[in-house]
Parts: sequence; structure tokens; C-alpha cells
Amino acid sequence: MPQLILDRPRTVAAAPESAAAVAGRPRRALGTAVAVAVPSPQPDGSAPLQFRPESEAGLALGAARADVVRLGFSSRVPSLAAMRQLVAAVEEEIAAVGRDRSSIRIVLDVEVVVTDDDAAARRKRALLDHLDALAGIAWAPSVTRAVAAPSGLVDAAMTLGERVGVDEVVLVPLAGGADVQRLRLLVGDLCAA
Repeated sequence: MPQLILDRPRTVAAAPESAAAVAGRPRRALGTAVAVAVPSPQPDGSAPLQFRPESEAGLALGAARADVVRLGFSSRVPSLAAMRQLVAAVEEEIAAVGRDRSSIRIVLDVEVVVTDDDAAARRKRALLDHLDALAGIAWAPSVTRAVAAPSGLVDAAMTLGERVGVDEVVLVPLAGGADVQRLRLLVGDLCAA
């Protein structure tokens, strides 16, 4: 199961598994363990080498050098099927350069919108679908974003991550201000659980 992250990672485990038990297994083998993170500087000021492949050469470079390969939906990767293919290509390239798959995290950025309840989520989804249609874009972002009440937002984002086969999911709020604060509170509640 993918891990859940809000913004940049400082992982706080929400599952009771010990770090030693987790360290010896690939990330996908963690089952239902979920990690949630909130933005904060690294204790030593360093950050993992993150890479966003935009070409075949970039994909090869990311597989050879990166600690984290970050992916996101776009007109180039407009659907879950296209993202699954990209994840498979990243994994093939990692194997081709001789690196251990478990040493590299594949992360998916998921656009999210927090609503008050399920009815508001349906209305917001319909509005966003309408705006996407008016924009005349070549892909349907509605199938690649999570719009839900706090009770279903994590499941929606995690489901997207599971369906494409990534290790972690980064929540990217479509709106700022109060929505970002609501996400931080949601993440805090999950950590306390």
C-alpha cells in the first residue's frame, strides 16, 4: 500500500510496525501500513535526491541516480493506465541499471480538494468537471484527482496510488489557505490515531 504524504516528507508512522521489521521488506509488501507526513525541514538539513522524469533520457537518469522518482498526471500521462505504464517503465529502467527496486521510492502527486461532506464533494467534483470541459484540455483531470470529505479523502488518494503501483502518495491541495490547514489537521488526526 502506498504511503500518504502532505507536501514534503518527514514521515511519521501511523502503523505500529517497527522500523526494523519494515526495513527488510520492499515498500509494497507493507500491506496496510500507512505513513503520513507533514512538511518540515530534515533534521540535518539534507533532502533525498528527487527526480521528475520528463523524457526517456530523464527516466534513465532518475533510475540511475535518484532516491525518489516523483510522478504526476498531465497531458503526457492523462490516465491511470498511462500512469501504470510509466511506473512500469520506471521499474524496468531501475532493473536495467542494476539498482534494487526497494532502494528507490516512486511517488505520485495527487491533486486533492477537501470538502465539508459527501454532498459537497459531489457538487465540487461536478463543478471541476465543468471547468475542465470549458478549459478544453486534452485530458480529464477528474479521474486523477481526489475530491472528498475528510473521512474519504485519504482512502481516495491511497486508492489512486494503489491502482498505479506507487510507493507513496503526495497530497497537492488545489486550493490554498483553509484547505491546506484542513489537510494538515486531517494528517495530524491520522498520526494521533
